[in-house]
Amino acid sequence: MMLAPVRLAWFCALSALLAGCGGSERPVFQPLARAARGWQRSGTPPVSLGGRPVRTLELSGASGAWGLELSVDFARTAWEQRFGAWSPKWTPVSTGRSPDATEELRITTPERELEPFRRTTRRIRSLPTPGQFLLLRSGDVLVRLEEGEEPEDGWELATFVERERVEGRTLRVRGRRFSGEGLVLLPGERSACRLELAPESALSFRLAVEPLWSGVGPALEPVRVRVELDGELVGERELAVGPEGAQAFVRFALPPAARADAELAIALSGPLVWSAVLAPVLGPAAIGTYGQRPWGAGRPDLVWFLADTFRADNLSLYRGPGDTDPRAEAEHLEALFRGGLRFRNSWSTSTSTLPSHAALFAGIYPRQAGIAGHARGLAQSLDTIAEHLARFGYRTVAITDSVVLSNQFDLDQGFGFFDERNGNVADTVERARRTLADDDGRPLFLYVQTYATHLPYTISSATRARHGAQLGLPEADFPTLWSAFQELEPQTRDARLPAFLRNMRAYYQAAVLELDGAFAEFRAELEARDLLECGALLFTSDHGESFHEHRQMFHGGVVYEEQVRVPFGLFGRGLPTRVVNHPVSSIDVPPTLAALAGVPPAQGWVGRSVLELRRTRPVYLFQAAAPAAGSSWAVVENGTHKALLNEPTPTRSDAPFFLGAFDLASDPDEALDQQSEAWARRLYERGRRAYPPLVVPRIQLRAAALSARKQAELEAMGYAGEE
Repeated sequence: MMLAPVRLAWFCALSALLAGCGGSERPVFQPLARAARGWQRSGTPPVSLGGRPVRTLELSGASGAWGLELSVDFARTAWEQRFGAWSPKWTPVSTGRSPDATEELRITTPERELEPFRRTTRRIRSLPTPGQFLLLRSGDVLVRLEEGEEPEDGWELATFVERERVEGRTLRVRGRRFSGEGLVLLPGERSACRLELAPESALSFRLAVEPLWSGVGPALEPVRVRVELDGELVGERELAVGPEGAQAFVRFALPPAARADAELAIALSGPLVWSAVLAPVLGPAAIGTYGQRPWGAGRPDLVWFLADTFRADNLSLYRGPGDTDPRAEAEHLEALFRGGLRFRNSWSTSTSTLPSHAALFAGIYPRQAGIAGHARGLAQSLDTIAEHLARFGYRTVAITDSVVLSNQFDLDQGFGFFDERNGNVADTVERARRTLADDDGRPLFLYVQTYATHLPYTISSATRARHGAQLGLPEADFPTLWSAFQELEPQTRDARLPAFLRNMRAYYQAAVLELDGAFAEFRAELEARDLLECGALLFTSDHGESFHEHRQMFHGGVVYEEQVRVPFGLFGRGLPTRVVNHPVSSIDVPPTLAALAGVPPAQGWVGRSVLELRRTRPVYLFQAAAPAAGSSWAVVENGTHKALLNEPTPTRSDAPFFLGAFDLASDPDEALDQQSEAWARRLYERGRRAYPPLVVPRIQLRAAALSARKQAELEAMGYAGEE
């Protein structure tokens, strides 16, 4: 099938559609985290927190980061006894990462500094010895004292709070639940820059606030942001701060006359909290709406929805004639995939989330990005799709469910605003809908990721009530069932495996239906804002899920089809309604999005735009587990013939060896090993020759800087014990 006409049809339709959207004068946008002539900070933050003295010390950290050491003087009444030790009722917390890439906490008394007892722990297995403290992954602290000893007034708890870091020529900030381009302001401070102001301009940014402590802290007054131009008030906005922080989109129209050398200032007042001004941009005051800009044709808006752990065969397009497994109908996603450009043979590059996202974001294979398992972050030197589109004027926003999709794995690079919060799919879609409303006039690139169909298969009471009987859901939730199953003796576990797998499938199918309903609301929002008329939607996944096919459960295992076959669909006006059989891969996502935007691909990407495929080419799949585990990989030719191999390991450094070969056209379940066939040997040799450059890192390897909370989140999602 020839796909060259697809690209032509898309751009012709887009040009015709946008030609009548308004005038022709091109707008000018100034991203102030990149374009301002230096931000100068002045003022002094509050010197007390909850009535107790606070000291702040400006520090310079690694990798161009600046930060504060926040030290709080505690009163005796701020301590309570727990688990045979003493614990502060609230503690200062690190919002970013400390200079040595660890989460730090120091406790000092007038006489000495207490010694940490292990860095973090999830469960209390043993108490520290007297004079030591234990940091739990919940953020709580336990201090062990001598018999009869108690905390006294004047004990201090200190931690590092990162401000901004310079990445290239851009200021970037990171919090616990958000990150992006911008700057940090503590209440009492004022930041100003000088710039050239175009006539009829407006300032837009997102104000994000987080408390500087965990636990039961002092009551918070609202934070107030104030914007001034040449000393004159432009506007004010008040933001209430809850225990989890708060966010608000702020947009102020500036005085209409142009100014050649203006001073723009942003000031905060209120309690001592950590506040970020994210994605600040100057642009035209009159922006119209999506698809109806006053300046006429522009780059299309791009929305990418990724359903984590979503098997391809959740949709009828990806099922073979022999597939008789009962499934609940995801009616809204089925309706989506009946229109638009759908790719029947689509694979992820990995069976795990982080390695897969290395390919999805950076356009190269996981090991080329230095990613194996969940121990390393994405290197700053790699060129991500968000960075690339930002260079061409896009407003880049990510809405994720955190855990792996986190700034702590450096997946936020290139996003002007990266919002990561671990919640349910309804909350995720609501955050995405609010992002669509926060329009500043630039073309939008929005990435939305949800763990709706990922372990632990959490579903709402509404989904249970509506579909529980149909699916045969047990009363106990899935984590309870899984925990009970793991505790069984091996012989008993084998006997109960069929029943457990039925429950596992039932919960997974319920999660698919929950996702389907939430996606319907998201699609309705896109249509209400005409984003599918003047833009495009990509729907895909990062990997699948196993229900004991090939004796594996969940994902992260051998690259069998149930773990690597994923859906891939493009939808929007100008895109044809067509099913394509050419094989496509996760590494094709960045060049495809670039082609939709009408911009050239980045130089380092190895994938291809699926809009320009003219012939089939082999697709490579990698388990991308820790090297010592004997990670599997595969090469697929023509979308039908697959050779499954094992990577060399430190103890077996010769050529990869065969795990199996399968004809996917006649044997989609990979039940019949055909490695003795001539085609299998030829495919093995092809894969063996192609293998070395696909696994050589293109960057300098470094460990991911994970906080205690992040490690606990990974364990809860099943990503424990990795390299």
